[in-house]
Amino acid sequence: MVGAATRPGVTGPVPGVGAAGAALRILGPVTGGVGVVTWTPGTEGLLATLPPQVGPVVVVDAEGATPDGVPDGVPGGVTAVPQTERLARAAAVNRGLAALPPGVGFALVADPAVRLAPGALDALVAAAARFPRAGALGPRLPGA
Repeated sequence: MVGAATRPGVTGPVPGVGAAGAALRILGPVTGGVGVVTWTPGTEGLLATLPPQVGPVVVVDAEGATPDGVPDGVPGGVTAVPQTERLARAAAVNRGLAALPPGVGFALVADPAVRLAPGALDALVAAAARFPRAGALGPRLPGA
């Protein structure tokens, strides 16, 4: 495990955030950029910790809580994938991955409660270069 991801206000082991908390899924060549897939609600904190060089960001309304299926409060520059039905997290991730544009080499799949430490995404991308046969990489979770 490389890099670091944390949940705010949590010390010690991070319940419910193991490998599913944040993982870098390798979609193509290292040069393809990094896309981010997450789900609602509560994406604001995660989005605030993303480094500026991150490529496309996709948010899926996994709750299906709005009548039109478009998540509330999604900032500009972020693609919202509308859903009018409640989705399991895996289904939300699959729809988010499908919404990433062609040419994205990596996808950071992250629980919206995750906060990336400075350098964490760079460390994951560097690990992908060192381990080209890896299909997915996860961060080290401090205290876990």
